[in-house]
Amino acid sequence: MMWRGVPVPAFEEGSDVEAYLERLECFMTMAGTPDNKKVSLLLCGLSSVQYETLRDLVAPETPKDVAFDDLTAKLKRHYGSTRNTRMERAKFRSIMRGENESVMNFEVRLRHGVRYCGYTGATLNDCLVEQFIQGINNKAIAKKLLEKEGTMSLNEAVEIANAVLLIEAGSNGATASASASASGVSHSEGPIKGTLARVTTVKCFRCNREGHRASDKDKCRAVTQTCNTCGQKGHFSGAKFCKQTKRSQGSSKQFTPKGRKPDSRKGTQNQIEEGVADAEKKETSSHSVTFLCAVSNMNDETPKCVAEVLGENIPFLIDSGAVANIVSKTIYEMIKDKVVLEKPSKTLYAFGQSEPLNMKGQFHAVVKVQDKSVNALFFVYDGDNAISNLMSAKTARDLSLLHVQAAVSEQNLEGVIKSRYSQCFKGVGKLKGCNITLHVDPQCEPVAQPVRRVPFGYKDKVTQLLERLVAEDIIEPVEGVGSRWVSPIVIVPKSNGEVRMCIDMRQANKAIVRERYPIPTVQEMLVEMNGAKVFSKLDLRQGFFQCELETGSRDVTTFVTHMGLFRMKRLSMGVTSAPECFQYTIQKVLNGLAGVLNMADDIVVFGRDAQEHQERLFKVMDRLLECGLTLSEEKCEFGLSSVKFLGHIISAEGITADPEKVKAIVCARAPTNVSELRGFLGLVQYVGRYVPDLATVAAPLRELTKKSVEFHWGPNQEKSFKKIQQLMSSCETLAYFDRNAPITLVADASPVGLGAVLLQEQGGINRVIAYGHRSLSEVESRYSQTEREALGVVWACEHFKMYLLGSRFRLITDHKPLVHIYSNARSKPTPRLERWSLRLQPYDFQIVYEPGASNIADPMSRLSISSDLPEAIDDAKDYIGMVSVDAVPHAMSWGEIQVASDFCPEVQTIKEAITTGKWDTCSVSVKAVKDELSVCDGVILRGSRILIPSSLRGKVLELAHEGHQGIVKCKQRLRSKVWWPRLDQDVEGICKSCESCQLLAGPEPPVPITPTKMPDGPWQFCSCDLLGPLPDGRSVIVVIDYYSRFFEAGLLKSTKTDKVVEFLDTIFCRFGYPQALRTDNGPQFISGEFRLYLETHGIHWVSTTPLWPQANGLVERANRTILKVLKIACVEKKDLQVEFRKFLVAYRSTPHSGTGCTPFALMFGREMRTKILQLETSVRSKEVVRDNDAEYKLRMKAYADRNASESKVEVGDTVVLKHENRSKLDPNFKPERFTVTGLDGSDMVVCADKDGSVKRRNVSFAKKLQSPSAVGTEEPQGVAVEVPRPLESSDVVVPKESLRMSTREHRLPVRFQDYHMY
Repeated sequence: MMWRGVPVPAFEEGSDVEAYLERLECFMTMAGTPDNKKVSLLLCGLSSVQYETLRDLVAPETPKDVAFDDLTAKLKRHYGSTRNTRMERAKFRSIMRGENESVMNFEVRLRHGVRYCGYTGATLNDCLVEQFIQGINNKAIAKKLLEKEGTMSLNEAVEIANAVLLIEAGSNGATASASASASGVSHSEGPIKGTLARVTTVKCFRCNREGHRASDKDKCRAVTQTCNTCGQKGHFSGAKFCKQTKRSQGSSKQFTPKGRKPDSRKGTQNQIEEGVADAEKKETSSHSVTFLCAVSNMNDETPKCVAEVLGENIPFLIDSGAVANIVSKTIYEMIKDKVVLEKPSKTLYAFGQSEPLNMKGQFHAVVKVQDKSVNALFFVYDGDNAISNLMSAKTARDLSLLHVQAAVSEQNLEGVIKSRYSQCFKGVGKLKGCNITLHVDPQCEPVAQPVRRVPFGYKDKVTQLLERLVAEDIIEPVEGVGSRWVSPIVIVPKSNGEVRMCIDMRQANKAIVRERYPIPTVQEMLVEMNGAKVFSKLDLRQGFFQCELETGSRDVTTFVTHMGLFRMKRLSMGVTSAPECFQYTIQKVLNGLAGVLNMADDIVVFGRDAQEHQERLFKVMDRLLECGLTLSEEKCEFGLSSVKFLGHIISAEGITADPEKVKAIVCARAPTNVSELRGFLGLVQYVGRYVPDLATVAAPLRELTKKSVEFHWGPNQEKSFKKIQQLMSSCETLAYFDRNAPITLVADASPVGLGAVLLQEQGGINRVIAYGHRSLSEVESRYSQTEREALGVVWACEHFKMYLLGSRFRLITDHKPLVHIYSNARSKPTPRLERWSLRLQPYDFQIVYEPGASNIADPMSRLSISSDLPEAIDDAKDYIGMVSVDAVPHAMSWGEIQVASDFCPEVQTIKEAITTGKWDTCSVSVKAVKDELSVCDGVILRGSRILIPSSLRGKVLELAHEGHQGIVKCKQRLRSKVWWPRLDQDVEGICKSCESCQLLAGPEPPVPITPTKMPDGPWQFCSCDLLGPLPDGRSVIVVIDYYSRFFEAGLLKSTKTDKVVEFLDTIFCRFGYPQALRTDNGPQFISGEFRLYLETHGIHWVSTTPLWPQANGLVERANRTILKVLKIACVEKKDLQVEFRKFLVAYRSTPHSGTGCTPFALMFGREMRTKILQLETSVRSKEVVRDNDAEYKLRMKAYADRNASESKVEVGDTVVLKHENRSKLDPNFKPERFTVTGLDGSDMVVCADKDGSVKRRNVSFAKKLQSPSAVGTEEPQGVAVEVPRPLESSDVVVPKESLRMSTREHRLPVRFQDYHMY
C-alpha cells in the first residue's frame, strides 16, 4: 500500500503493537496525513486476519466509522500483553552483560528491559546507572564508575566504560592525533603521536592468555593451579609470575612484581600511565585511584597553549589522554596565596610506572583562554624532577582547544569526509530552526493565473514528480478555498528522460518585497583568504529547498497543475528575494567558524596548511550536520591547491584575476572593417582613463576610422591592437567588484557570437569589472535575431551570476522587442523565450534599450573567436523537439513534415521572415503571431504547435476528424498540436462536408411561413380533412371555409373515397360548389375517383405538401378544437352527438379572433339566433373584415417566424431527406441522395439519384450536402430535371379507365350503424 509515493508500514503478526503504532504516527507526520485519513491508513496496514479481529472488537460498528484513538486503544488492549510491574523489575535486575557482549548492546538491552518497570524521571536514570554498574561484569569499569562523584547519566557511564575497555584492549596499532583549533595553540608540521598507539593487548601474567589480567582471579584458571617449574601456587609453568622462568629469560628488568621501571624512550618524558599492580598488593590509601595517559613532549610536537589561571598566564601541554590537570610546584608557588590547597582526592600514576605520583594537593580555579572560561580541578605535583603543566582532555574540550581525530592525508581526505559525514550526502536536508518570511506588498492586487496544459506524454512524469516532492516535504497540496495568488508551471525535459518543473513566479514577484542584508565586499573576502594554501569547495544540494518557508509566506507560492493546487513549503528559486534570503541564512549558519566563506550555495573552506584546513573543514562539516544541511556529493571538492572564487584565482602563490574575466579581450580577433573597429574603440573608451598613453597606442587604429583613409590592416595596426588587448586585460585596468555600487550589464548578440561587459559606477564613472563572450553553435546561429539577442541576455546574466545574484542592476540591450518580452509577465513568446524568461527569475534587473551604436558589448560578440564547445544555454531545444514529436499526428512522421516544409512556398516565406525580421510578404494572420513563431529542425513552430505545410493539411484534417467529433472538438484537438493560417475555417469546412456527420446533424431551421390569402367571399376556397379514427371506429370529416371560418363536420363509419364524396356532395348541395378545395395527400384524396368528382363539378383541387400538415393549418386547428370537445364528452360520459351539436352552435355564433365577426354572420350575412339574448346588429363590411384578417395573420407570422430563416436549398443541389420513422440507431437523415428539380416557395420536388423516383417535400425535410472537394471552393451548380407534378389536379388528367376502384367493403359493428349529417 502506497501513500503519496511512500509504502505504508505494515503490522507484522507477533510484533510489538505499541512500536508499530509509534512508527505509523511518524509515517503520518512525515507524509502530512490529515486527520480524516488516519483511520484509512491504519486499516490499510493491517492484514486480513488482523482486520477481521478488529471488526469483531468494534462490532456492531465498522472500523472505518470508529475514531483513530479508539481503534489504537483497542489494538493495544488486544495485541499488547498484560505486564506485572514487579516481575518486570525482577527481570530488569537480572540483566547482566555477556562475556563478549559490547557495552552498546548491553545498554540497549537495559533500556529495553526498563520500559515496563514503571520508573520515571530521575528514578529511571538512577536505576539504569545502578543496573549498568551491577551488570557490567568488569571490575575495572565498575570501580571507575563508582569513583564518579555526583549524578551521572547512562550515556556518561557508557562513555567511561568504553574508555576503560579501549585502554585495556588497545587499538591494534591505530594512531590517534589531537589537534587544537583556537588561537594561542601552537601547531607542529607533522602528526601528533598519542599514547593510545603504545597500548598493547591485555595479557594475563599467570596463564599467558589474552583477554584478561592477572588481577581478574575469577577469569584466570591458573589461580588455583600449581606451577610445575617452581612449585608455587597461582600460575602456570612458563608464566611471567614464575620466578624460575624470569631467571632463565633474564626478564627481571622487564617485570618486577613490586613495580615497573620506565621504558627507555627518546626525548623528555612527562607521561602518566596506568600501573599494573601485583595481585596480592594491597591498597595503600582509601581514596580514589585514577590512571592517566599523558602525551609525551617529543620534539615539541605536542600542542601547547597559554591559559590564564587566577590572573597568571601559565603554559600548558594539551594531553588528549589525561583525565586530570597538573601544575608544577613552581607554578603553585606563584599562586598559592590565591588558592586553598586540599588533600588529593585521587591517586595518579604515570605511564609505565607502578608507583603513584607524589601530589602535594589539589585546588579549584577558573581557567580562561581568550573569551572562554571553565572551572577546573588542578593537582600540584610535589616531585623533584621537572614536569610540564598538563591540561586534561575534558578541560581542553570545554575551552574548544582540542579535537581528537585520526591523522588524515590530503589524498584520503575526501574518503574520510564522505565516510564520517555520510548523513550530509543523503537526500535534500532541511535547515533546523529556519523559517524564512516573504514580505508581500499589500497594495498589489493578487493574480490567479489559469493552468497551463501539460502535454499528455508528460502527465504521468509530472504526477510522479509532484508525489515525490510532497513525500519529501518540499511542497504541500492546498486544501479548501485555496490562495488568491496562483502561478502556472512550465515543464522542462531532462536529458535522462525525467522532467523538471519550473514555477512561473513573474506575476507574484511583482508583489514580493526584496530583502536587503549586509554582505561582505569582495575586498573583505579576498583579504580574509589571503595566505591560504589548501582549499575545499562544498555545494549544498538544492540549497533553496533546504530552507523552510514560514506558514504565512506559502500562499504567494501557490501554483496550479493538472492535479490541483499546491504550494511551496521550502524556498523556491523563482522567488525574487530568494538569493538574498538564502545568502543571509547560510552566512548565519557558518557564523563563528574560521576559514569559511560562502556565495549562495557554494561554500569555500581554506587554511594556511593541511592541518589547519582539516580542522576547519571538520568544524564546517560538524556545523552542517548539526543544522541538518546536506551536500551534493558529485560537486564537492576537497584538498585543492587553488580555487576560483569571486572572479579571482586564490592559490599558494597569491590572488590573481580570473582569466575568464579578460578572455573576451585577450582572445578577440582583429577587426575586419571600419564598423567593427569603431565598436572596439568604443569599448576601449570605457577603460581609457586607466590605460597609460592610450591615445598614442591607439593612433594607428583611429587613423583607419577616417573617411578619407582606406581600411587596410597592417603591422602597425596589429601591433597597436595587441598592445591595447594587453593593457585592457591588466589588473590595473579592471576594477574590484563593489556590492554597494550600481551595477550595469551590457549584452549583445551577433550572427557569430555573444558578448557582455559588466560595469560598475565607482567614483562617478563606469568601471569595467569583467568581460565575457562566446561563439554561437551551428544551431544557435540559425536562431532569429530576437532569439539570438534573448540568448545573449540570458547567457550574460548566468555568466556573471556570482556578481548579480542578490543585487539589482540595469540590463542594457540594443534589441527593443526584448524590453516588452522580459518586462511584461503576460507576454506570449515562443517556448524557447518563455523558458529563458524563467531562467531570469532569480535576477532583479531593469531592462533598458539603447541603440546599437552605443552598445559597448558589440565588439565582444562580433570579434569572438569560434569555439568548438560553447557553454550550454539552450535546454529549450530538447523540450521543443520532444513536444513537437509528441504533437506530430500519428499517421505522419517528423521527417515527412520537414520534407513538405522545404517544398511549401508559404513555409519558406515565413522562415525567411523569421530570419530577417521582414514580415511585409506575410499575411495578416501570420504577422499577428510573429513573436510566437520559431524554427526547429526546418519546421516552423508557433509556441509548441507545428505549422503544417499546405500539402499535408488535408491529411491532418482527416486525422483530426477521426471519430467524427464536432467542429468545436476538432478545433480544440488541432489547436493543441498544430497551426496554420485559416485553420478554423478549414476545420469547419471538413466537418460540414463529412457525409456521415451531415446525416446525423440536426434539422435545418424552419422557413418563413406564407399565409393563405383571404378569398373575396364565402365558400370560394375551402379545406377538407379527416380526424380519426375514434375509439368506436368512426372518423370525423371536416370542411371549413377560408373566408368565414365556417365549417361543417360529420361522423363517417368508413373513410373510403365514395363515402367521402357522398359527404361532400351532401354539403355542396346546400352551400354550393366552391371554386377550390385543399386537402392533404391521404389515399381518399389522391384517388382517381375523388379527382374525377372534383373535375366534374369544376372544383380546383389543391394538395398540400406531403408530411407537412402546417400547409393546411386552418382545418388542422379546427380538428384540434373538435378533438377537445369529444374528449370532454367522453370524460363527462355524455352523448357525443349532442355535445358536438352544442359546440357547433357556440362556435358559429362566436366572433373569430382573425376576422372579428362570427363565422355564421360572414357565411350568411346575418347573426345567428342563440339562447343568449342579443340586439339586432349589422354585419361588418368586407373591408373591415379583410383588414382584421390581414392584421391577425401578420401577428401570427411574426410569432411563427421567430426562429425561421430562408432555405439555402436551390434547384440542382444534392440533398438528403429527413428520416420519417427512425429507430434509436437511425440517423436523422436517410443516406439516399436526391437532386432538387423544382422549388415553389417552401414546396420542393426532388428526384432520387439512384432510381429516379420523384418526391415532393417541404424544404425543411431536406439537408444540403457539401462534398469534401467543395471545402473552401465555389460550390458546383446542379442541373435541373423537369419532372411533372402529379399532385396538382390542374396539371394531371386521369382517364376513367385507368382508375383503380376499391371493391372492399368496410363493415362496422351494429351499434355504429346510425349515421347523421350536420
